[in-house]
Amino acid sequence: MHKALSWQTNCIDNILSLYRSQKLHHGLLISGAKGSGKITLLNYLGDYILNNSKNYNPDLFLCNDHLGQENKNIPVDTVRDIINFVSKTAFLGKNKVVIIPNIEYFNTAAANAFLKILEEPPKNVYFLLSCDNLKNILPTLRSRCYKIKSPMADYKQAIDWLIENNVEQNKAIELLKITNNMPILALDYYNDKVYDNLYVNLVSGLLKLNRYNLTLVSSDIDKIKYSFRLLLEFWHKILHQVLMYKLNRSQDVNNELSDIKKLNDKLNIDKLNLAIDKITLSYKYMHKNMHLNKRSSIEGILYELC
Repeated sequence: MHKALSWQTNCIDNILSLYRSQKLHHGLLISGAKGSGKITLLNYLGDYILNNSKNYNPDLFLCNDHLGQENKNIPVDTVRDIINFVSKTAFLGKNKVVIIPNIEYFNTAAANAFLKILEEPPKNVYFLLSCDNLKNILPTLRSRCYKIKSPMADYKQAIDWLIENNVEQNKAIELLKITNNMPILALDYYNDKVYDNLYVNLVSGLLKLNRYNLTLVSSDIDKIKYSFRLLLEFWHKILHQVLMYKLNRSQDVNNELSDIKKLNDKLNIDKLNLAIDKITLSYKYMHKNMHLNKRSSIEGILYELC
């Protein structure tokens, strides 16, 4: 059975109280930032409803193939599979559970097909859903669900949890800064060595940057394997650290101080502010799902730093 996270206890108690009193809505939609623990919460609730202690349960439909895709998309064929699944009698008990993380990745046809299931739900079927932002979900779909905000870890809970998962304290502190105190996301970054790899690649590119090799540095950064959103987050962090160092706030700078000193000697405040503004603007465009040319955006940020 999946374990819940310490900061989810009160939320779980409230949901299970509704379930035990037979008042839990058939469609539960948990919203919250990426890395807050939504999938962990969905899995725990699914196990409880199915009284599940097995690695495999024929009464559970887990839709997560889209999470590993570069262009995330839940097609209408997946919804047809769900319809077929819920139309049959449960194997092991009276309940069946469908878990779908990040339902904002439904394409239009899939969202409309899934809406029909929510409007006329089969008996004893629970749909456990999540999304990062409710605004990205069709209003008609939102209205058919019982909505809950994903519980957020406080700073101490997040630090303690990362240390329990074998993350060094100083690295845990840095990762929580990057992820806005999202411990699940922070642990993913740590395990994938995202922090070390991105930091090294970005700092290396910035240190060798000049007006004559802008295109070459831009190409190198463009080839970094991580998402552009994550690249922007780290880039913003590095430039912000340099800015803090220039403003004599070196206590905000981590143990990569020698790199920050080198960038401090290379970049002036005006260039830093212009580049940070461009990164912020690019991030806002991405957040609004507006088209953004990655290579052009990288070159634009680098141009401000030359």
